[in-house]
Amino acid sequence: MNRPRILALLIPTLTAVGLYLTLDWADDRAIATSERAGMADTLQAEQTLESRAKGPIQAYSQELQTTIFDVDGALQYTLRADSQTQFEDQTSLLTQPRITLFDAGKPNWNITADYGRIERHPSAADDPSRENSADEDLVRFIGNASLKAALANSSTLALQSSEFSLIPSVEKIRSDKPVRVIDQGINQTAVGFEANLTEDSLYFEKEIRGSYEPPR
Repeated sequence: MNRPRILALLIPTLTAVGLYLTLDWADDRAIATSERAGMADTLQAEQTLESRAKGPIQAYSQELQTTIFDVDGALQYTLRADSQTQFEDQTSLLTQPRITLFDAGKPNWNITADYGRIERHPSAADDPSRENSADEDLVRFIGNASLKAALANSSTLALQSSEFSLIPSVEKIRSDKPVRVIDQGINQTAVGFEANLTEDSLYFEKEIRGSYEPPR
């Protein structure tokens, strides 16, 4: 992938090769500016969500509940939503989407938002060498998007943004929006991030600020 990014912080509860910790003390004004920008992004996302869909409505359902298994038959993730509207282009709009990612049959991560959008994502885009170029589901979480560890997960990581995208099959999350991460004394803000939950890595792109208070 030829996508510039800065490796700014690897959360202590996540393990990867090398540990880079960059902490800039943010003043209240900088944090407030980031939060206002996030609120504006949320409002804009809500207003334009339906305009992104193409074609007439094909189906509408309430109390959506979907369970997805991997090729080996292991439980991969569940998707729930208060309602789903499916369009002719095979995209779907969701209200109150809730995804739970599983690891070894146990809930691992919970992801929620006010709204969601399911669309097809070319799986070979990130790795052109892959022979299988079949599309994968990509879920956009819009408005108060949140990632938290499930009860079975010992992690204390919490991630908040106005919007981010998830590819559930590979557990990758990306966004170019402001994000806040809280975990074991760390309070970090940035603009743009990428997380790979299977590799336990988290990268920030720019405007990185944060504070750290050691556990007592």
